[in-house]
Amino acid sequence: MKLLNRVILFAFLLLAFTRAMSQNAAMYKYVKIDTTKVISEAQLIKIATRFYDRHYKSIYDANEKMFVDENFRKLEANGADKYKIAQGLSSTAVLITGTGQSLDIPVVFSSKAAILFPKDTLIVNNFGAILRMMDSVKTSLPVLLYAKRLFPGAPVILTNLGNTLFELYDDRSAEYFYKRSLKINPDFSLASQGLVSVYLKRKDLRNALEMLFKSVQGIYSESMQKVNENVKYDKKYAPPKEPPVGPDQSNSGNSGQGDGSPNPDTPMESLRLPDFPNWSEMGALLADESIEKVSKKLGQVAASDKTLDNAMQLLQASPAQQQAWYENENKPGRILFNKQEFAMDLMEVYFEDQIDNIDKEYNYTDSVNIEKFGKYIEEISANDEQKAAQMNADVEAWQAFLVERCKSFTNANKDLFGQWKQIAAVRHARYVDLLSTYWIYCEQYLNRTYNPSEFEKLNSKRKSFIAMHFGYLYTDYQIKQMQFGFANIASFASVMGDCPKMPPPPPPAQTKDDNVNVPDKNLPDCPFKDSKMKIGLIVCSIGLDCESIEGECGEGLLVGAKWNYKKKELTGFGGAGFKADLGVEGAVNIKAEAKAGFEVTFNTKNQLVDVAYKTEVTGAAGVGNTEVGQAVEFKVSAATGVDISRTTELTYNPIGF
Repeated sequence: MKLLNRVILFAFLLLAFTRAMSQNAAMYKYVKIDTTKVISEAQLIKIATRFYDRHYKSIYDANEKMFVDENFRKLEANGADKYKIAQGLSSTAVLITGTGQSLDIPVVFSSKAAILFPKDTLIVNNFGAILRMMDSVKTSLPVLLYAKRLFPGAPVILTNLGNTLFELYDDRSAEYFYKRSLKINPDFSLASQGLVSVYLKRKDLRNALEMLFKSVQGIYSESMQKVNENVKYDKKYAPPKEPPVGPDQSNSGNSGQGDGSPNPDTPMESLRLPDFPNWSEMGALLADESIEKVSKKLGQVAASDKTLDNAMQLLQASPAQQQAWYENENKPGRILFNKQEFAMDLMEVYFEDQIDNIDKEYNYTDSVNIEKFGKYIEEISANDEQKAAQMNADVEAWQAFLVERCKSFTNANKDLFGQWKQIAAVRHARYVDLLSTYWIYCEQYLNRTYNPSEFEKLNSKRKSFIAMHFGYLYTDYQIKQMQFGFANIASFASVMGDCPKMPPPPPPAQTKDDNVNVPDKNLPDCPFKDSKMKIGLIVCSIGLDCESIEGECGEGLLVGAKWNYKKKELTGFGGAGFKADLGVEGAVNIKAEAKAGFEVTFNTKNQLVDVAYKTEVTGAAGVGNTEVGQAVEFKVSAATGVDISRTTELTYNPIGF
């Protein structure tokens, strides 16, 4: 009998899902149906007789005809309990409807039972429901209205009546009967699913998902799960209420679940989430090596969920293996486990929506702060072209300019870090609060599982959800490390934001009273040793370092010249190269460049002193019109042999990149 009830239930649920998910453009149609007219008993028998005759004549298969006649002969046997046999025919009709084995037999059996016992509530209800599914939706309406008159308080009759009205496009009347059914039995899940269909038709996702939350408390069904997969939560949806926590309901890691739970010996685990790291300054963030370790650990926890792997194994299984799996899934214990797992799925979608709202608020505020930072950089760089023209080739002026600019940029970057830290701390705290709440809400579902292995599956699902979303925070912290570090480098500072210092002042000029005129053998080294200042002019650039000044032009094919004012040598270059822009517009500029070619060097007497082949690779990052990078040069020279050097380049582009 239990199997029969489950088959009947599955048939109704499958129909509810099919109706909800296959509505076409006509789903928006509304028709008001008159539900006040109720037929008489004689009219019911007339309807049942008409459908009996039509479908009995349509049975052409010999086996089906033999099966029907054998069951009808039982009614004619001496001493036969016709009422019990009629109930069996009605139940068998529902069973065959659910399996889809025949189109005519369900109508024949249910109509025959209705003809014999037109005052039996269950028989008339089954006849009306089968008419709706197998033959005539319109004719099922008067039959179900007649059944409602027999038993006005039967939730299954009210729900079937709602299903018929819904299919006749009267969703308002359908909603009324669904709600009446739930008022009589709040846990009648078929009525809840009917309301889900009504709300989906109206695009009222909030109420649709609210009913899904409620219906999962009544009974689990595959159709509910499929409906859930096709809708999206809204922040107004509410999860199931948190279970009461009393003084005796401990949640420590060493305690069991209590004698009242299905698995009392399975230990519960407490949740501990990392606090927001105490980064007092930007350098603490950049030097924090624990971020990567925490992120990796959380990623390992999230990857422990084998749900996807299990699904792939099922798809690859043989038909016999799949059948064995389905039989196991339909055991009472598995049904309960699936129900709790589905309830947790609903919870996850709800909390994911809440987390999305948190991220949207954070991303908006962070983007506003970054935009302010970019505008400030533009303001302090507005007069760079004029300053560059005034400095000309004055090395000391350029040095002072770069130091001043570095301090301005790095100070702005520190302000940006302070603003980010505030909003990131708020987001972190809200994540902790939300995910801790999710963890507590899930306890009620874990406590209802039957055995420790199923408990561990649900607990793994819960831990994976926590780790996946919390791991996102630490991934974002790693990205911020790179963002602030690159911004410092673009300011011509170290990764930590330390700017170069001006060289000490030169010694005082000698006067006429000096008796000794000996050159200072320990002159201060160039403070920008292995560094170069460049000015970009679209496809050309001018570079200046402690020994030389050079110019280069071209895209693809390159030509250039360099004057070494210490050695008094002129070097010409010709070759090929390419450039790649890896940055994001409005954020940090990231570029890569490579070139290769030949160099020839002449002295002041126009004599050739060296020939070389050179390859150079440059990587640079910047903000606004300024970028900083590293250039690695590999040179094979006739005069000096193989030489590898690294140079830091600061490039200013007065007319943009």
